[in-house]
Amino acid sequence: MDFEPSVNWTIWSLRIAAGLYVLFGLGFLAILLFSGDDLFKEGIVFMVVFLFGFAAIVVVCTEALVRGLRRDSFWAWIISLVVLGIYAPSLYFPLALLGILGLVWRSSRERFLNKEGVKTGSLQPGDKRMLLIIGACIIATILLFVGVIAWQILWVTHAI
Repeated sequence: MDFEPSVNWTIWSLRIAAGLYVLFGLGFLAILLFSGDDLFKEGIVFMVVFLFGFAAIVVVCTEALVRGLRRDSFWAWIISLVVLGIYAPSLYFPLALLGILGLVWRSSRERFLNKEGVKTGSLQPGDKRMLLIIGACIIATILLFVGVIAWQILWVTHAI
């Protein structure tokens, strides 16, 4: 399977964005650890778990997308467009632009859209697993955020 450079742009954009999430999380953790405020130190264990949990989810989901793109998965192409579209109105704009350009390049569109399964609406072999992985990543992210919100509510009500 030969691989166009345009899809590589997308793969590297997604991987760099995931790496930046990890670095931002580590930077925020360093700020929390070295701040003199005791309010932050009380919740530091939970924040560490949250930051590493979120970073792990981002990295796992990104690698699942990369794997799908390498296998010419139509759904990985669609989900990558959505993820990069979400990145666009943020500091990740240059990465989003590069990734979206890689996905909408003519050779990429032909590669992902000119498949028999896409025309008939049925999934390609392996795409069901891709959907399950992405669905699990979305559910894990939602559960992580619900846990953080619940913890914050309990922490604030206990502090009052």
